[in-house]
Amino acid sequence: MLSGDPVVLGTLTLPGVPRSVGYARRFLRDLLPPGHPVLDDLMTVGSETVSNAIAHTASGEGGWVTVSLLGGAGFCTLEVGDDGAGGGRPHVEAESGDENGRGLRIVEALTESWGFGRTETAPSCGRDSARRADSDRKHRQGVVATLPDAGARSVRERRTMSVPAYNTVAWFQVGTEAPEEARRFYGDLFGWRIEVDPDGDGYDMISYPGADRRSGGISYEADASGRHAMFLVMVEDVDAVCAETERHGGKVALPTVTASTGLKFAYLEDPAGNTFGVFSPAAG
Repeated sequence: MLSGDPVVLGTLTLPGVPRSVGYARRFLRDLLPPGHPVLDDLMTVGSETVSNAIAHTASGEGGWVTVSLLGGAGFCTLEVGDDGAGGGRPHVEAESGDENGRGLRIVEALTESWGFGRTETAPSCGRDSARRADSDRKHRQGVVATLPDAGARSVRERRTMSVPAYNTVAWFQVGTEAPEEARRFYGDLFGWRIEVDPDGDGYDMISYPGADRRSGGISYEADASGRHAMFLVMVEDVDAVCAETERHGGKVALPTVTASTGLKFAYLEDPAGNTFGVFSPAAG
């Protein structure tokens, strides 16, 4: 690893399915400020390494992929962990006329260095990585991209300031059968930045002007009966809060749901019948 104290900017665990590549790209995009000099390269490298893990390791057979980004003095390290490939390891293949193997050539071209390492329980990687273990079932492939010193400090400061606390209103949601109208209304009224869902999942992301993280979303509803505007509180244990809600005279309107990303949420009602939500981030 390059010199300097690395800071973990974020970690995300995803199921080993093709759709997770898009989630990984959005996760990495949100960890760096807009316009950062290596943002585009980082997202490309992330896509290629996650795609490689899903296509060529046991992660793509019902397993998982873990994406971690670390920042240090003048550099960042992207680590992608997978469930192993029966003794295989990621490598750049010789030039050929087909598409196979080109992903890691792209990684090699865009990064300062990339390496591979194994441990028995948790993979590791970085510059000149040489750690090995007896296990052939777990390995991690990783890349390092050089960042300007000022950029690295900026990322560290922004990430520290943007982490919400548990038991605070950390998200809001607008549900509507006419998302294009909601985008226009809230965008024009408050200047909110709204990212239209690129994957067609029916959920847009809302950021405040000048903010470094998203704060809410627009949920596509099938018809007018699903309209709502609610706040969501970030909690450590969604199931426990559901139980406490009923003990204090409220109701559970929608029991705990676990999204494909690992995020959990539920909709509740206070004693007056007002609906609000609670959620807990994906573990990792």
